[in-house]
Formats: sequence, structure tokens, C-alpha cells
Amino acid sequence: VMITGPENKAFVNGKTVLLANQPAIIVDGKPVLNMEAGTFTVPEKLKEGGFVIAPLRDALIKVRASQDLTASITDKGGFTGKVIIIADKQTPFRVLTEVLVTCGQAGFGEFKFAIVKNEG
Repeated sequence: VMITGPENKAFVNGKTVLLANQPAIIVDGKPVLNMEAGTFTVPEKLKEGGFVIAPLRDALIKVRASQDLTASITDKGGFTGKVIIIADKQTPFRVLTEVLVTCGQAGFGEFKFAIVKNEG
């Protein structure tokens, strides 16, 4: 699960610049939802019970089903419940909490974090 920030680095005329970005939540490289650009929050209409992000939960349930199917065909492993969350320091704690609760609702209970650091 990747939580993109409100800015992206880009190379323009040989220089690194920051460009405004639509914050989003991405699962396996596919955008699941866009967050509110100005507030960097998940729209309330996409949440259930205050913390569960419905589109993220649905995407994670599909990932889980795919992993179970692959395991049944290959006889290797199975669903482990592991999820890697990629975020940067600009990610609000509320969004991170909602992502963690949603992952738990979809059966992913073992969290690992990959933090994006600034260069230099």
C-alpha cells in the first residue's frame, strides 16, 4: 500500500523541482482512491465507521483472494497477512491510522513500513 504525498519530485531543465500532486492511495501499483488535495485526507463518503476506507478494503480483499488462489494452484505458501505500507513524513497520522485499520479489516495484520526519505 502506497500513500502518495501532496508533492512529487520532477526533473525540469536539469534541476529537481517539486510539483503539486494529487495525494492518493495505491495498491500493487494501481490507484485505489484520490485524497482531498488541500487537506490530504480521505473523503468521508469513502469511509465506513469512521476509520475503514471502503475502496482500500475492497482492493485488499481482492489481493488476498488472488494470493489464496495462487497458493492453491502452486501449492506454495498461502496468504500471510503481511502488508508493506509506503509513506513519507508528510502523511497525516489520521490517514496512516485509517490505512492500518482498513488493512486489519481486510485480514492483513502484519505491518511493515517503508519510509520515503529526502535525498541528501
